Amino acid sequence: MPIMLTDLIARVPSEVEAKVRLARDRVRPALQEALRSECRLVLRTPEDTANIRPGAQVPIEVEPGYPVVLEHISFSDDFAHIMVLGR
Repeated sequence: MPIMLTDLIARVPSEVEAKVRLARDRVRPALQEALRSECRLVLRTPEDTANIRPGAQVPIEVEPGYPVVLEHISFSDDFAHIMVLGR
């Protein structure tokens, strides 16, 4: 029986989201500097924008989930063995 990618994603522990947020916060300054130096884009929090004269703004929201095109991706039964051996 094939293993659906959505089932694998559902098995990810809820603690992973907290780890991803910590990693995001850790690399944010480096990412901001790279965006600023390469293309003059600036990442600001809502608090930052309240204190600065508004310019062109593009709100970005990041939420847990996956693209719809991944909904029907499946792996063969051998993938379960690969996952166990990969640990």
